[in-house]
Amino acid sequence: MKITAIELKNFRSIQHLAMNLANNNFKTIKKLVAIYGENGAGKSTIIDSFKNLCLSIRTLDNLGEFIKFRDNIIEQSKDSTIDPNIILEHSKDRMFTNIHDVFKNSHTINTDKNTIIKY
Repeated sequence: MKITAIELKNFRSIQHLAMNLANNNFKTIKKLVAIYGENGAGKSTIIDSFKNLCLSIRTLDNLGEFIKFRDNIIEQSKDSTIDPNIILEHSKDRMFTNIHDVFKNSHTINTDKNTIIKY
């Protein structure tokens, strides 16, 4: 995956940020991107937006796997005394199963505007 730009709105401490990560009108990717600034300027927040992108992709992949796992557990438990809900709840805690969980602590405090992240 090549990311050529990122835009953040109301994401943690950043109200609005747009970054171009490409050269020449998005024709090639920059070979090096550095983020620098004073403490509290939002460097970690920018990195966290990329972490949330990775977690979002993983969550969508995990959801498909979780559904298969759930169906398999339910099928196997029909002839057993095992309660499938116990196994499913334990497994669910080990992975994100929806996008809301990935972004639940990402909204800017004291605003009612939506959080927007574009890659």
